[in-house]
Amino acid sequence: MKSNARPPTTAERKRIDAMLQLGCVLTWAKFGRQVNAECHHITVARKRLGHAYTIPLSSWYHRGVPDPGFTPRDMRRDYGASLADGSKAFCRSHGYTELDLWIHVQHLLGLDDELPRSKIVRRAYVAMDQNRVALLADTAPTAAAVSAEPSGLPGRPGVGAEA
Repeated sequence: MKSNARPPTTAERKRIDAMLQLGCVLTWAKFGRQVNAECHHITVARKRLGHAYTIPLSSWYHRGVPDPGFTPRDMRRDYGASLADGSKAFCRSHGYTELDLWIHVQHLLGLDDELPRSKIVRRAYVAMDQNRVALLADTAPTAAAVSAEPSGLPGRPGVGAEA
């Protein structure tokens, strides 16, 4: 499938690469573990906001692909909804919007959390509750702590997943 989206700029590519090194931001927030991540582009009204609006999510949270040995039903029970279940179900399940997670990723990367300009997002829409994002601050490691741990830890923690 060919995309009409422009490729990321050098600065956007560097941010995306650094972000992916963190692993899935939601797995860190919920379970305190690093798992490989994919680059999720945040959308509003089915339109991508651009390469600056990306967050690292696991294949489950991003595309709804269950881990080996798990069914989608198992994954929903143990880890909550994926974005493939819809953004409203995702937000209800986890208590964070995609933009909440974006702000948290910006903090982990040591970057400004002021929302960059976008043709899609209006100023009125981006007025957000920063208190919810502050709740994430105690649940995820800093970028330095992540780089000290091995990347791509096998499996995911969860209810009954480990003894």
